Amino acid sequence: TIYGFALLYRRTGERHYLELAENLARYFLDQLNPDFIPAWDFKLPGGDDGLIDTSAAAIAASGLLELSPRFQGFGKAIVWSLLINHSRATDPETEGILPRCFAREEGVNRQMFTIWGDYVYLEALLKATGKDYGLWDSPD
Repeated sequence: TIYGFALLYRRTGERHYLELAENLARYFLDQLNPDFIPAWDFKLPGGDDGLIDTSAAAIAASGLLELSPRFQGFGKAIVWSLLINHSRATDPETEGILPRCFAREEGVNRQMFTIWGDYVYLEALLKATGKDYGLWDSPD
């Protein structure tokens, strides 16, 4: 994933991880919907069932925010779209923060709140506002 290779680069300084993250980022950005939220599967035929994956958007945004300023701009655009169009953080009637995370349960495609979606969304929000606490960094 974009995020995984970006973190590997940050941790090791090995340039090939950065190149992999950037190549994946370019591919991801080429596949995005106009609202910056990806379909749950980029290879769906034209008449897909309309499922999106907000958790994938948040994970990619966190990865993009680890890269060069050009990619960081796209990461912030994704975070903004999640915040404005999808976040339910102020709705006390919901089960989570970020709806429409893709999951497959017992062979059925579903969109729901997920703990990983909420976690990575909050992490991306922090990064987008300049507060990177290095949550995935391990102490040496």
